[in-house]
Amino acid sequence: MKSLEAIFGPNSALVEELYEQYKQQADSVPPHWKKYFDELNGVETESKPVTTAVAKPVNGATTKPSPAVEDKVGEAPKNAELIKIKGVATKIVENMDASLDVPTATSLRVLPVKMMIEDRTIINRHLVKRNEPKASFTHFISWAVIQAIKEFST
Repeated sequence: MKSLEAIFGPNSALVEELYEQYKQQADSVPPHWKKYFDELNGVETESKPVTTAVAKPVNGATTKPSPAVEDKVGEAPKNAELIKIKGVATKIVENMDASLDVPTATSLRVLPVKMMIEDRTIINRHLVKRNEPKASFTHFISWAVIQAIKEFST
């Protein structure tokens, strides 16, 4: 098996911390991480059937569940009728559930951009003189990405 650092890169410390937390109390980590660590340790996980709760309208009015009800994942409101999801919606739910199994993390890179700021100022001065729209950092970054693609595709 690959090391956590090889799999998660700069986020491996976070994953290691979550794993230590999982070893002490498995239910203390988010469900998708618990499932991931369970699978790493060969623990069987039970799959739940795909259902949704539909609140019955009062006096024919359509109602939206209150935020308190929406926050209770897996709990149906009182007097709710459970209906099995069918058709295309089933595949969407399966894909959404499967996406929770993919461990994800975000990393941050800090880059000095002083030169890019100065270049943008100079370029924008020339563009204003020519009555053209100003350049943004997005333009510069997009240009750099295109140049990198050109370099690696040849």
